Amino acid sequence: MYNDIIFTRVFPGGVEELSVFFIPKANSNKVRLICMSSCFLKLLEKIINESFCWWIEHNKLINNSQFEFRMNKSCIDSLALLVSEIEIQFYKKSYLAATFLVDLR
Repeated sequence: MYNDIIFTRVFPGGVEELSVFFIPKANSNKVRLICMSSCFLKLLEKIINESFCWWIEHNKLINNSQFEFRMNKSCIDSLALLVSEIEIQFYKKSYLAATFLVDLR
């Protein structure tokens, strides 16, 4: 059924209906919007996301030094790459410039 929806791009009736709830924030006049979708739609979203991520990885459309939002990649990988580059430049008796962005909010 999911393959039929993906290939024909036709949703069965009622699937796209969502329940929207407005929850007031504490000590404020603002509200938080919560949107509830069906399990069917959530599963379809996961299937499409997994297929899209696989396709991007398979076709090597993301740089190898990109670690965020990728499967089997983490902050440790980026730190290991940085330390490795520092050591390589140290042994070459060369310089290495690094820039770090910090959010001080």
